[in-house]
Amino acid sequence: MLKKAHKIIGISIALIVIHLAVTGLILMYPKTFGLYDSYFNGNYILSLYKMYKIEDVKTNSNLEEIGVVSSKIIVIDSILETNLDEILGVYKKDKNIFVTNKKVFLLIEESEQGLKIIDKVELEFEAKRMLSNNKEVILEGENHKYYKLNEIHEFNVIKNINKNFVAQELSLADSDVASFYLGLIQAPGVQALRLVTDLHNGRFFGPFVMLIFACSSLLITFLAISGSYITIRPEIKRRLYKIKKNKNR
Repeated sequence: MLKKAHKIIGISIALIVIHLAVTGLILMYPKTFGLYDSYFNGNYILSLYKMYKIEDVKTNSNLEEIGVVSSKIIVIDSILETNLDEILGVYKKDKNIFVTNKKVFLLIEESEQGLKIIDKVELEFEAKRMLSNNKEVILEGENHKYYKLNEIHEFNVIKNINKNFVAQELSLADSDVASFYLGLIQAPGVQALRLVTDLHNGRFFGPFVMLIFACSSLLITFLAISGSYITIRPEIKRRLYKIKKNKNR
C-alpha cells in the first residue's frame, strides 16, 4: 500500500518537482542567468504586475511636454499624483497647468521645486472637454453649454464662444514619448529575478496554484520519508531476521 501511494504521488507531482528544481537552480545563480539586468515588458506580463503600458500614456497633441499616465501628470522630469480618474484634458499657460476630469478641475503650479496643486474646484456640472484660446480656459458641459474660468477660479456660464478656442484633449502618445514617460515612473519592465521567483513559489499563477505548490511541498516531504522507509525496510528486516536466527541456535 505504501509503495503504491509513493508511486502515485510521485508521478502526480513529477512536473511540479521538475519546475521547482529548474527555477530553484536558476535562482541560485542569478548573475549567471542575467536575472538582475533582464526585464520582461510584454503587455500580458505588465498587466499581471499592474504596471503601466505604452497604451496608458497620453498627451495633448499641442503639448507633448506634458504626459498623462492614469492619474499622474508628468512635466519634463517632475511627477504629480492628482488622484483624478479619467482625465479629460490638460492645458499649460506660462507656469500654470490646468487639468480636468468630469467632476474636478485642478490648477497646478510649476516651479523649480516641482509641481504643486494650488487650487481644486469641484465642478457643479459634468465636463465633457477643455478648450482654450491661449488666454482663457473654458470647459464644455452637457448640451453644448460652456463655462469660463474667472480670476477667482470659478466657472461662469457663457452663451457662446468664438472660433479661436481649441480643444485641449488627450490622445495616445507616440511610442518613443510614451517610453520616455514610463521610464520616469517605473522600471523598464518586470525584473527577471522577480518573475522567476514568482514562478518558483507559484505566485505568478495565482492563489490556487500557490495552494497546489504548498500541498506539493508536503507531498514531497512524504515522498522523502516513504522512499527512505521503503529503501531501508528490507535491510532492517534482514538484520532482525539474522539476529533472531542467531538467538535460536
